[in-house]
Amino acid sequence: MQNENKIEAPLVDMPKPPPGERHMSVDLGTLSTSPDAVIGSLAWIVFDPKDTGGANDSYFKTVDWDQRDRSYNWPHIQKLMTQSGMARRAMVNFSPPIPLLAAITSVAENFTKHRCSAIWGTRQTLNILENAFRYCKKDTPWEPGQARDLATCWATALDLGTVSEIERHETEPVDVPLGNAAFVARAVRHIYQAHTNKPDSPDSKVA
Repeated sequence: MQNENKIEAPLVDMPKPPPGERHMSVDLGTLSTSPDAVIGSLAWIVFDPKDTGGANDSYFKTVDWDQRDRSYNWPHIQKLMTQSGMARRAMVNFSPPIPLLAAITSVAENFTKHRCSAIWGTRQTLNILENAFRYCKKDTPWEPGQARDLATCWATALDLGTVSEIERHETEPVDVPLGNAAFVARAVRHIYQAHTNKPDSPDSKVA
């Protein structure tokens, strides 16, 4: 019988892409939308933006809610409780939760280990994550210019006509951090591949 408390992480066992540039995508489950929100879960994926293969590495953990002086919002929590069962389990029932410091350390160590040149997410996610680093008195391993807001980059690519809309896969649920991180990674790949395939791109192949 299937364990109802198990959260699928389909990217963990996907094939690894060949050596190349590495980026990281990240998503959080939080108890509010403010920059100092309590983080309840965290996921990241390391990937090659110029390759269509799977993740280089991926990670998902629930985080201990005991984060003194960080904020939560009851309407936001109530909204969370109306989401899918997988989304709720991703926040409250995936054991054991880890301390916030351990969660952000996993981000920092793997960003450095894989020599990532960029970290991607929504502006809100990146703001909350960087606030958590300051809360834990840790420096982020990326420079400001390496933090990339997907929405802004995607909107620009749409305006330039270099990409078209893409649909989420079933393995990328919108209300689960690992699913969102997977979607972000695929969207970034889409932008890079669209640029590479342009006839005037320096990366495009000449027939």
